[in-house]
Amino acid sequence: MKILDLLQQTQEPSIQYQVAVNLLNTPKASPEVALLMENVKNSARVKAMFSERSENGIFMGHPYQKWKGPFYTFLVLADLGYPSGDVTLIPQRDQILDWLLDKKQLEKIPYYDGRYRRCALIDSGAVISLLKL
Repeated sequence: MKILDLLQQTQEPSIQYQVAVNLLNTPKASPEVALLMENVKNSARVKAMFSERSENGIFMGHPYQKWKGPFYTFLVLADLGYPSGDVTLIPQRDQILDWLLDKKQLEKIPYYDGRYRRCALIDSGAVISLLKL
């Protein structure tokens, strides 16, 4: 059996989305992809990720907490095919931006040989996930 056939038989919404968009080149604006994105949004995986949110929609602890804070949650959601424009993500978005743009955080950025040295994952990951979501 071909790998594509196996992937198409999965019940995991995020894999269904990835197969449709990245392997079958289904247009992202199509109704099929919109349905797949809604399935990702309502999936058990995403619900488990959101189980760490408080009643006001924020994650407790540090925004950069590995796999449990809003930074990593956004990276994963953007990669899974979570639909954009979900207003329930605004509190987490604000947590990420407040952390990244905090004066104390910015003062911690190392400066060597006339250049700031920053982890590319943090800035680029935040930008791409915020744009996608």
